[in-house]
Amino acid sequence: MPRSIVAWPFYKIHPMQAFEILRQEHLLIERVMRILSFLLIEETFHRPNFDLFLNLFYQVFARHLMKEKALFAFLCEGLSPESEIPVALLEKSEEIQYHLHNARKCLSEGRDEEFTSHIEEFILLSSRHIFQQEESVFAQEENFANRPEEKLLRVFLGYDRMIGKKTPECLIGLLEEMEQEAKYLIDS
Repeated sequence: MPRSIVAWPFYKIHPMQAFEILRQEHLLIERVMRILSFLLIEETFHRPNFDLFLNLFYQVFARHLMKEKALFAFLCEGLSPESEIPVALLEKSEEIQYHLHNARKCLSEGRDEEFTSHIEEFILLSSRHIFQQEESVFAQEENFANRPEEKLLRVFLGYDRMIGKKTPECLIGLLEEMEQEAKYLIDS
């Protein structure tokens, strides 16, 4: 797994490359969901740097959702209304982000039961969301193989610049520490 998420160094982006960017971010989100699940089971989310971890993840996740919206808008251009790009997936994104936002708020206010509830809902909805994208939208990427779009790259890079390079790097560093600790606890 790469140490950091980096912007794709392409002058022109191809929709299939955009799919790959989002797939890589899905892998990161799934890693975070696994560690969140572990911390909930172990009831060890009151730990040093966890609030920082959650805030960094929120920024990365919000940026990911913006990229999804940009890609979906690009894919829907010129398609008929009965196209198979499910716009409902984007509507679910707001609900997912709502739960992550409220989890952060509940954690900072010491409302542990509500925090747990929001994180559980975030994990459930995110898992479904990623699965649905992989099965419906991403399965169609070959249909868009001949639609290069420089504007899409600029949008993606703009979103990456909004949070800076250090945010994903710091998030991944904290995630790797937690994964190592979880592995140690499981192995002992």
